[in-house]
This record gives sequence, C-alpha cells and structure tokens, in this order.
Amino acid sequence: MKYTVKLVLDLSEIKRYPELRKSLYKEKKPIKVATVRNSKIVGAKEIDIEEIRKNASKIPVNIEFDDASKEPRGIYVLIGPNVAEREFLAIETKKIWISPKRFKKNIADLTKDKIAIHKELFKRWLWLCRTFTITGRVVKRVKTDSGYCDEAVPGAKVEAYDVDCWWFWWKRDLVGSAITNPDGTFEIKFRWCCLLWFHPPIWVIDPDLLRYITKVIKPHIGPIPPEVLKSPVEFEEFLTGKIKPPVSPQPKALKTSIETEEYGKNPIFEVKDLGLVKDKTMVTISPLKDLIAKIRPILPILPCWPFRPRDCTPDIVFKVTQDCDGEENIIYDESPFQTRWNIPTNLNVTLFANEKACSVPDPLCEEVPSGDCLKFTRINCIFVENIGTDVGPPDLRGYAHPGSTHEYKIDNPFAETIRVKGLFGAGSDIDYFKVQYSYNGGVFKDMPKENLIGFTRSYWAPPPGSPPSTPAKWNHVSFIPHEVDGKTVYKTLKKAEEENPLPAGWTWGYLWNDLDTLFLWNSKNLEGDGLYTLRLVGYRWNETTNKLENEHIMQTCEIEPVQEERVMIRIDNRDADDPLYELNETRPCGAGTIHLCTYEPDCDFIKVAYIKSGTTEEDGIEIKPCDIIELTDDDRIVIYFNASDRDGHLLGYEMKAHWGENEVFNVLANGTLQPEDYPNQLVKLVGPLYKDTLIGSQGIYRSTLPATDPEHDRPYWFGGNFKVTVTGEKFNTCAYTLNLHVWKRTMVGCQKPSHVHANWCSYSFTIKKV
Repeated sequence: MKYTVKLVLDLSEIKRYPELRKSLYKEKKPIKVATVRNSKIVGAKEIDIEEIRKNASKIPVNIEFDDASKEPRGIYVLIGPNVAEREFLAIETKKIWISPKRFKKNIADLTKDKIAIHKELFKRWLWLCRTFTITGRVVKRVKTDSGYCDEAVPGAKVEAYDVDCWWFWWKRDLVGSAITNPDGTFEIKFRWCCLLWFHPPIWVIDPDLLRYITKVIKPHIGPIPPEVLKSPVEFEEFLTGKIKPPVSPQPKALKTSIETEEYGKNPIFEVKDLGLVKDKTMVTISPLKDLIAKIRPILPILPCWPFRPRDCTPDIVFKVTQDCDGEENIIYDESPFQTRWNIPTNLNVTLFANEKACSVPDPLCEEVPSGDCLKFTRINCIFVENIGTDVGPPDLRGYAHPGSTHEYKIDNPFAETIRVKGLFGAGSDIDYFKVQYSYNGGVFKDMPKENLIGFTRSYWAPPPGSPPSTPAKWNHVSFIPHEVDGKTVYKTLKKAEEENPLPAGWTWGYLWNDLDTLFLWNSKNLEGDGLYTLRLVGYRWNETTNKLENEHIMQTCEIEPVQEERVMIRIDNRDADDPLYELNETRPCGAGTIHLCTYEPDCDFIKVAYIKSGTTEEDGIEIKPCDIIELTDDDRIVIYFNASDRDGHLLGYEMKAHWGENEVFNVLANGTLQPEDYPNQLVKLVGPLYKDTLIGSQGIYRSTLPATDPEHDRPYWFGGNFKVTVTGEKFNTCAYTLNLHVWKRTMVGCQKPSHVHANWCSYSFTIKKV
C-alpha cells in the first residue's frame, strides 16, 4: 500500500545569515527529509539547492513510501543534512511524529504549518557533518641510474577507510573511493558525521596491535586466556577481574565494509542487538584507570580506546588495488599504525605502490637520448654502468659490481634468462632489430631464435578503434622474436605504436609500462659459460616491397667518436642435475634429499669427530650419522667439510645446528674456522664470504699465489675443504642436525644470489652431556 506525507519546509532563517547561506549553497542537495520506521528509512526526498534559491521560506516536500499494512500506521519524519542512511539516523535531526490519525486516504497533509529549521540546529549540523576532500597520487618508486624516480600508477582503485580501535581490536569503514587518472592522481570527497548513536560494529584483532599492547600489559596482568579475546568487552571484563566462562557463538551481525573473507582468520566480535545503541566508549571505565596509568609511561599514547576518547574527526587509512595483466592485485594497504589521525578537511597524500603495480615511467627519468643511436641501460636490474668493461688484470669484464666489497653485490656473473634493456635515440626510425653476439672475443653471429624469448608490454589508453568516452585500460602488446624477410627480429616500440593507433579524443599519448626492455635472452645452451658481447642491428620496413632495408649496426649515443653500442655479460650457468656428479660421487643427492647433484656449488660433510679433553686431534673419534656420543663441556667436536664451486664463483657458506624444538645456533660463529690441514697450512682462503678472501690475512695470502693461479686475484674463489672446531659447552643433551648451505655469486633475474645457485648438506647425530 502506498502512503504519502506532504509538508512545507522553511529554511529562511538560515538564508538570512551570509556564512550559513554560504555553507548551505556548497552542496547541490544539502537537505534530506525522510520517513523512518523501525530505525530504517522507508521514503526520502533530497532537497535541491535550486528549490531553496527559489523560495527558501516555502519548500514543498512530498514523500511516498510503501507499507504492507492496509491501515495507516504512525511514522517519524526526520529532517537533516543529506548524508548516507547510517549517518542520517545517528545524528541530531529535526524529528516529527505523525500519528495514524493524520493519514486521510493514505495521505498525511502537514502543509498548513511550515516546518522551520532554526539557525542553531543548522550550525549543529555543520559541526556534526563536514565535507572532506582527499587528493593525492599513487606512484611506484623505482631505482634509476641517477637515483630514484616515481612512476605514475593509472587505473588503480583507491579506497579510504575511517579507522577506530579499542585496545588491539580495530575496524575500518569505507568512506570513499576513486580511480587514479593516467598521471596517478585522484580525488576522494566524502561527508563524514560525528555519530552520537551508532550501529554495533564488527571488531577485528590486528596482530601488530596485539603484539604491541600485550607486550606492555602482560607484566601487570599475567597471561591472557584465549577465551577473553573474543571481544573487547570480554577483555575489559577480564582486566577488571570479571572473568567469565567462554560464551557460546553469537549470531552474525550486520557486516560493515570490513568483510570476513578479508580477515577470516582473525577473531570477529559480532553483536546480537542490531538496533541503535548508545556509544558506551564515551564513558571512562574507572577500574581500568590504574592499569592505564601504570602503562602510559611505557606505552606511547595510542589513539585507541581507552587511551583516547572517541573523537569526531575521520582517522584515515588507504587501500589500493589495480587490475594489472588481468589479475586484481593489492598494491598498497595500510595498517592501524599508519593511520592519519584527525585529518584536516583538505588532505593531500602520496601513496607508494608495491612491485605488483603496473606503472608508467616518467620520461624525465627514462630520458630518451638524441640521434639515431642506441643506449643499453640495464641487464636485469643491474645498470650497465655497474658492469665491468676493464680487461685488467684482473679481468672483470661482464661482471656486475666489479671490484666491490659488498656482501653479495660483488663480482657477479649472470645466468639463465636475462632481460636486456635499452633505449633507441629520438632520431631513430628503425622498425625491427636483430640480436648478435660474440663469444669470448670471437666473431659476431646472429642470436639463434631458440635463445630469444618473447615478452609483453602494456600501454594505458582506450582500446584501438574504440568510440569516444571509452574508458582507458591496459592494452597488451606482444613482442615476439619472429621471421621477417629471412631474419629473426623483434619489433620496436615505434612499430608497435603504428600497429596500435590511439583512438580519437585521447590526449595522453602512449603510456607504456615498460619503455626500455629490448629482448629476453635464454643464455643456456648457446656456446657455454664465458664472456658474451651483444649488439643490435636495426632495419626499416618497406611496405611497398615488403622487405627489410637500411641495415645498420646501432651506434652509441654519447661517445665520440661514434662507435658500435655493445654490452658485455659474463655467463655462468649450471646444471642442477649433473649426470657426471652421480657417477663420480657416492653421497646421496637428488630426489628424497636436500642435496643437489651438482658441483656448482657443492658441499659435503667429510667427517665429524669428537676429541676428548686432554687429547689431540689425531686421537679424535669419528661420529657416524645417527651416532649417540657422550660429551663434556671440555671436549671438542671437529667438523670437516667441503664448500666449493667448480667455476670459481663461490660467494659464501654457512653452517647451522638445529636441535630441540625450533632451536638453532650458528656453528661458524660459535667455533673456530680453519683450513682442513691446519696447522700445516696456517692461512688459506676460508671465507666464509668471498669478500673475506680479499682482505686481511686472506688477501695477503692471495697475493703470494703465482700470477697464473686463478685465485691470485679477483674474481675467483673455488672454496675447498675446511674444518670448524666447537667446544662441548656449546651443546646440550639432544639430537642435532648440522645444515651446511653454500651458494654462488651468480645473479638470476633480480634475485639475491643466495636464493638461486645454491646447495645444501645435512648431518645428524645425538649428544648426551656428562
């Protein structure tokens, strides 16, 4: 059944005051009139500003609503600022009760008496509900050869949440969202009200807040039973001594913008009563005052209840997602510790996206050189300027970070798939290019097609041929090595843009996410490990003859006299399953073990022995795997082991002893590391890191080696056999497993060397302390 309420609204008093009139005119529809029953809006009208301008003292309002009842029932009319239903019902509004008797033929006519909104109530609305504007930019910070650069992240969804926290529980409510522009900028505008009444929220435990707060309060309250962590109410009852047994599961409450699928592993506080309740956090819980007073000097004041009363200004965190390569990724997500408390009405932010974001390089950071030329820029993540070109001695050509003293960025060869990056000059008009290589200084040859890999670039724009006003998206373009006029070539960005014209009306141009990838090179199965020199040969495409023409080797951009642009890359690939290893070695490797069947690198526990107090190393008794031995604090354990790399590119090794439950200690740090044949040989390149072999006594030892010995200088360290001696006092009665981890300097992609070309060995025995 349809019902109608008719009334006349009078805003003339507000209009008489210039400041109030200015505030009133800021919104297109500043006032809402709603019919409300059972804490729900059943009908509403938003008052347009033009109606107010026309006659502020006599604004007719008609509200229709449906009711299943055949007979009219009483209903409330609420008049207030035009905000969302949750806020509208939870602030001070003008309330009028319409009894069932006022309805005649389903119409309640209140037009005889105008309903005036006085200036004091309107001022109250201005204080309770304010408009906030958040502007900002989403960028991805990337390293360049001259420092760092911020790349725009277009098409990302930025969500702003208002945050509240109670002890270590928190909740966040979505207040607004926006999609970033092609330059990464965005604007979020929202109305926010200080609610005197509220819907019970869903509280979620934040692990970081939990660790942060419980670390401080535990000394004062002791262990915290898990059952009191079901809600902040029960936790406060526990703190005040009102411990009660675990409660039965409660029915689910209305969900806020925080959905349980996002926080499903955390305890959720859900409330039975779904009606409007008074905000209890407005009143201090006095039994907690003593505890709070004790911990305040230790714990910085958190903007959480009970450390801070409930406030009337938004506290904002951001979450940013982006659909990149067909998959939506979270590229930025803030925790409670990153909350911007009590933001101003105008806030500007810069949000730094993670590595999953698709971004647009800034042309000023990836400056295109002038002329018809080529500039190699990076090999994987290594800038060309950080790759050796000096023939020496020592010969460090093609090594990344030559001559460095860094822990792992030091004399690094490359391996496996290599991303070669560079920029063609602004004067270059080539359409295709082929890749040529020279091996160990030999003649240049065309790179075989099977050693070249295709890749994809994307640009942000409406799809080619789309009509005006079509939304922009990531358009994916494949760059695949293929046969053209009998040659294996890649197309250039210039050619790709010709094949994918921009639609009319798009003024941002091509916003590529990758300006400088030239090609991907599979460095395996070519001519073996060694020094490779790469260059490119460019071509123009003649559409008339369907032939490649104007063949020329690409020249340098900034070097006089002009010469070929080349880049040298030192390759050291490995076979992680070397068939010769299984033929020559007897120790277990491969499937079912942690040890790889390879010499690149290799490791082994040659022998483990214990030496009784007062005896010599020659009297040592061998400990076989799984043996049980008795040991005193004054006894010693000597571990003889091998850590080596056949190619001389060893970076380091470490040995750890695992025992008990989750216990571990560093064996090398707790023992004495020496050459295996010590004291016959006092000094040797023992490491345990490559950089250690270049300095101190090990560096001096290198200089005494013959100049023909590869280990006389950089970049070689083959490793070898070593021993480490550990006193009995370092051990307890328990079973022990020794783990030896050894790794090369080889760089694969942008990964840390210890994560790629590595190997592992283990050895277990049991100690009984006596």
